Amino acid sequence: MVRLIRLALTGVFVSTGWAATFGTVQPIVGGASDLVLDEARRRLYLVNPALNQVEVYSIPQRRMLSPIRTNRQPAAAAMSRNGQFLYVTCYDGSALDVIDLEKLASVKSVSLPAKPEGVAVGKDERVLITTIGTGAGNQANTLLLYDPQATESRAISNVVLAPPPPASPLLPPPSGRPFLSYRSQLLATRDGDRIIGLNIVGSNRVLFVYEVAS
Repeated sequence: MVRLIRLALTGVFVSTGWAATFGTVQPIVGGASDLVLDEARRRLYLVNPALNQVEVYSIPQRRMLSPIRTNRQPAAAAMSRNGQFLYVTCYDGSALDVIDLEKLASVKSVSLPAKPEGVAVGKDERVLITTIGTGAGNQANTLLLYDPQATESRAISNVVLAPPPPASPLLPPPSGRPFLSYRSQLLATRDGDRIIGLNIVGSNRVLFVYEVAS
């Protein structure tokens, strides 16, 4: 079940002066559009859309490990509740990549009917994907649900929204930093009961709450 809340947000700019470098500086060629912390393995996973890969940083070693190749233009990532997999949405590839975190390799690429952006995992291990209705099928594919336990033909389903989602806005021209054009994000609560989403629609922001149990 999805509940939509329309918000008008105002930007707040905070200026701070830095006297020294905090922590360890690690350059990343191409930048990063998302970051996931793996506390159990003491790693960071950084989504690099420019190089079509996930960067892997070892916290105890303070260095980058071998990157993991993904489909075209990865946008966001979320870890499974059991910590076994990392799910990566690939915008230009219209796919959800499944990375095995023990093997540090992509083990599956799930084809999607629309270009994905945000991703989050609920307490039932099903994966919610937001697309804001891009691609073929348009409004019917605004929110997709991937069930890793289902058969391949039934793994992907669409989530019906009430009220219907707003019209999809046009993306700005490419800026050379593709992650700046993404218009939606998802974040699961700590217990996985709910997933909070934010969509940018023109100058407005639409906040919605997805209830996993329903």
